[in-house]
Amino acid sequence: CEIGLVGDECDKVCDAETTCNNNGRCGMDGECLCYPGYAGEHCELCDSDNYGSCGEEVLCTSEGTCNGNGRCSGEGMECVCYEGFVGEGCNTCADGFEGPMCEASCDPLVDCGGNGKCGADGQCECFEGFSGDKCDMCAAASEGESCEVSCDATEACSSNGRCLEDGSCECFEGFSGERCDMCGLNGVGEECESTCDAAKDCSNNGRCTDDGACVCFDGFVGESCDSCANGLVGEECDMVCDASVNCNNNGRCTDDGECSCFAGYAGEHCELCDSDNYGSCGEEVLCTSEGTCNGNGRCSGEGMECVCYEGFVGEGCNTCADGFEGPMCEA
Repeated sequence: CEIGLVGDECDKVCDAETTCNNNGRCGMDGECLCYPGYAGEHCELCDSDNYGSCGEEVLCTSEGTCNGNGRCSGEGMECVCYEGFVGEGCNTCADGFEGPMCEASCDPLVDCGGNGKCGADGQCECFEGFSGDKCDMCAAASEGESCEVSCDATEACSSNGRCLEDGSCECFEGFSGERCDMCGLNGVGEECESTCDAAKDCSNNGRCTDDGACVCFDGFVGESCDSCANGLVGEECDMVCDASVNCNNNGRCTDDGECSCFAGYAGEHCELCDSDNYGSCGEEVLCTSEGTCNGNGRCSGEGMECVCYEGFVGEGCNTCADGFEGPMCEA
């Protein structure tokens, strides 16, 4: 290769005199290979164990003068400290480094978010109001963007919610209220652990108790408040009808408060036998409408007497009344 060129193809530029300051030789890749005692990219420095005339007189050593934490600069008794160390003898941790060997890198603005300082172990020591490995969380009882809002979830939110940044409570599921001290929708129980929907579970006719049971409103009874109390009928259980009293035990009460008589009974209060019966109303037939009353009346229920339909008279209702004529007394 021509002077100043090296490499297999003589295409790398390196002149030992100028590039390596005559303190080394050129390698095949154009780099400087320094002679003993010299260091640096261009062999312009003494190596880490030498100072002075680089290998002739040792006035500075890495292990001694720089405490093993730096190298000699080659420009006086000065050390060039390794990363993490500072000081004349490289025996002090630089800003952002901590630990016995300054091995823990910690920048309070970056690693601690500006909300704490770096400890001796390189960990963050958070300022008041902050917590977390990087001091990026609010400590207990502190909230807000700068953790300046005081809110203790145990007290302020009754341990049933968490504090928001504005100091208000966000309740856990099942709880409600400004202090999360109330059960949420359909929640019941001391810990709001049960559910009871008054509209569904109590048929809208009662309210839920703390144990999830129904307390029925006046007029309603039953586990789900879906039945009328005794003596009451109707969709709203607001009509009075007692079958034993109003229907003489001979019928049942309907939803509109009227009596629906059992077979053999008749009358508004089921106090009569029906039109085909007399005696014990359905048990012993002593009078029939078609027979005794000839189909022109009904049995009165008070003996063998017929109550004739309009237009008919007589014991058997077989005579036209005054003013009526014709085969069926229809005129």
